[in-house]
Amino acid sequence: MIEGFNAPLGTLGSRIKAVHAFGLVTEEQFRDMEILRKVRNQFAHNWEGVSLDRNDIQALIGQLSGYTFDGKPIEGGTRQKLQHTLSTCCIELRVFLGRLEDGKVERAPDVSHRLSTVPSTEPGLRRFVK
Repeated sequence: MIEGFNAPLGTLGSRIKAVHAFGLVTEEQFRDMEILRKVRNQFAHNWEGVSLDRNDIQALIGQLSGYTFDGKPIEGGTRQKLQHTLSTCCIELRVFLGRLEDGKVERAPDVSHRLSTVPSTEPGLRRFVK
């Protein structure tokens, strides 16, 4: 499933989509991981002229959530925001995995949308709830 040519979960992109589809990460974590993947791809697939100073890469990094555990803004520039977001994602995933391995949680939390009999306030969803 995860190794070998054309494995269904053989790429970082497919793995990110899978953890999101299974409800194992929040929307914000998913967006951050997708942006981190795009930045990584810029450095992995381009031979020259790749730098954190490039406008397109700075724009991607500017879209990162900037989430911090203590709620304080990230100090520093582009590099610090990239490093902090990457380390935060890794820590959150590792803590979650550790809790699963230790038996502290019996199953992964469902952070995805849930079915409800309560009418939605979102205009696009009202037609599905009667």
